[in-house]
Amino acid sequence: MLTSNLNPSRGLCNGSCGKVYDVVLDDKNEVEYILVQFDDFEGEGFMGIDKLVPIKREIRKFTPKKGKYAHQTFWRTQFDLTLG
Repeated sequence: MLTSNLNPSRGLCNGSCGKVYDVVLDDKNEVEYILVQFDDFEGEGFMGIDKLVPIKREIRKFTPKKGKYAHQTFWRTQFDLTLG
């Protein structure tokens, strides 16, 4: 299940469900992107495969406003997917 609005006009919004098609590794043997076939995707599929979308690792920055770490900036990397 997608956890962000990647392209709502094409059916890729928070809560969109699909099936993992493949996991692509880079030259360091780390996950580069996850290929997912989304049920409601409207557009040309990746590599010509129907409804296939590459989900890349995203870098997120956040700064807490309260608490012990208030006003410190943190970074994390994640794929905008979860088991649904």
